[in-house]
Amino acid sequence: MAGNGSNPTVEEQIAMLNAQMAASAERLQALEAENAAMRAVNEELRTLVDGVVPDSATSEHPVPTSNDEHDVDRLIRRVPGNPIAPEVNPVDHQNRPTLQTVRVEIDLNDVPARNDAVNEHEQPVDQQPDNIPKAVMSLQSTPGLVKPGPDLHLSANLEFSRRFAEMEALIQRILGVSAPIKKSTANSFADSPFVDAIALMEMPKKFNFPNMKQYEETTDPDDHIAQYKQRMFTAAIPRDLREACMCKAFRSSLSGPALQWYTNLPNNSIDSFAQLTDTFVEQFASSRKLEKLSDDLYTITQRTGENLRAYVGRFNREKVQIPHCN
Repeated sequence: MAGNGSNPTVEEQIAMLNAQMAASAERLQALEAENAAMRAVNEELRTLVDGVVPDSATSEHPVPTSNDEHDVDRLIRRVPGNPIAPEVNPVDHQNRPTLQTVRVEIDLNDVPARNDAVNEHEQPVDQQPDNIPKAVMSLQSTPGLVKPGPDLHLSANLEFSRRFAEMEALIQRILGVSAPIKKSTANSFADSPFVDAIALMEMPKKFNFPNMKQYEETTDPDDHIAQYKQRMFTAAIPRDLREACMCKAFRSSLSGPALQWYTNLPNNSIDSFAQLTDTFVEQFASSRKLEKLSDDLYTITQRTGENLRAYVGRFNREKVQIPHCN
């Protein structure tokens, strides 16, 4: 069946899929061959680094033991698709990259004697002959073949801490995600924004906070302070305790964002009621009413249908809001 226009037929689509499957199968076989080669190279590298010779009977790729100083370089170059191991002429040893060799010498004569020998046939170390040669081991260090040690674990811990801090910073910048809960200190119950002269002052036993509307942040802060002073002046407070009581009781007149502002005040930052009210008004200055001037009275006119008594009452209410208006 021929296709209409440029649309392929079902047979053509099946042929295309079969071609793709064949290409995938060839690619899979190539990857399996590379994987087998890399396993063999990895096993030989592990043998050279760790000094462990695998059992040739159980190993799929027998590994020859070699002490040639260029074996590691040769094995790395055998890794399929290795981009960092350039092809180097094997006979040109002057221009080829050399591997750093760490030479460790162990003098078996200096090994301390062991008194708790568990084998009766084992000869004590102090009775061994003095002509024991020194054991020399050479280990070629290559990138990526270093055994994990204490320094490597410490670096990993530091890297983990750094990434964890970065993750917390990212979480805090995500909208809608609550910030991590901070643990309180042992003495957080005694936190106070006042100095010790006010914070350590005990409230009178018979003191009752006056009933008044709590301030949130939507009304004029000056009006709230004026109302708070008038209510506190009516309370039975000794003269020497009045300022301390007005400072410590101010928290009870706040709620919502205003109470949160009070809670976030730094410790030992307030030393008087005047400083507390100034800080309070400065914080909520955006809610203050604009101060009216005497010129604003000229804008007050009698409305249509408004009688004279209502007009005079409205005029007087506006007048009393103007300071020092005669």
